[in-house]
Parts: sequence; structure tokens; C-alpha cells
Amino acid sequence: MPSSARGTNFIRCPEPVSIGLIAPVTSTPGLAAEQSPHAMMILKGTNDTKQGANPDAVYSSAKAPKVLISLVGANHFGYTDICDTNNQTCAADDSPGGVTRFSQQLAAGAYLAALLRRFTLQDLTVRPYLRGQLVITGLGMPLESQIQITQNGM
Repeated sequence: MPSSARGTNFIRCPEPVSIGLIAPVTSTPGLAAEQSPHAMMILKGTNDTKQGANPDAVYSSAKAPKVLISLVGANHFGYTDICDTNNQTCAADDSPGGVTRFSQQLAAGAYLAALLRRFTLQDLTVRPYLRGQLVITGLGMPLESQIQITQNGM
């Protein structure tokens, strides 16, 4: 319901129930973890080696429930349209991807959607995907068989 402060209308946003971070670059990983009061997903690529991303430290400092999705062959900018479609030529100093840009984007979107379904809609049917018990299919090979999941409390 809209509220008023000094005559200006604004809408109060609800507290987030989950946060998804893609290739987080931070010098204070605890800061990102403090932002998620309920659930956190961190996506990382194994070819993301030159941008200063520190997803493992962010995952370590996060409170449960949390999940770290490692996309084998994914690079830092392959989640965006900055890279060419085969994910070999990207922005400044990014490693070539070992998977196509489309596959990397599709995998990130699928796992972020699972996170939202789980915590926004309370959909327990996605829990096996967030726990690494089932793999989301249709992402394209070889990525589909090379997704590594580390989780706590999902």
C-alpha cells in the first residue's frame, strides 16, 4: 500500500527472500552475504579467472540456505551479450569461454529461475535441482553434464 512522506507517494518494497549473484567481484565477500537474509545463489564460471571474481569467498561467508553453481567452461562476461556468440572473443581481458554464450546464459537463467521458484513461490519441486540431485536438462552439451553444485540448506 502506498505511503506518504512529506507529500511524496512511494511504495514500500518487501524484504527480499533470495538473492542471486552472477560472478561476484567483491573485496568484502561478507558484505554481499549480509544482504541476503534468507537464501543466496552464487553463479561462477571455471574460466572466470581474470576479472577478480571471488564467488567462493562470497559462498563461504553466506548464511544457509545457500548454493554455489559452478558452470564448467563459463567465463566472466559470457552471461552478457558483450561476448561473441561462440564466447571466444569478449570484453577486456576476459578468458575465452569453453561453452557458447547462449548455453552460459541459459544455464544461469534456469538456475536463477529455480531459486526464485523455490523461495518466492515456495515450490519444493525445484529443490532437487538446487541440491545437485537432478540436473536441469536442455542447456546444451557439454555444459549440462558439467555443472557442479555445492549447497547448504537448500
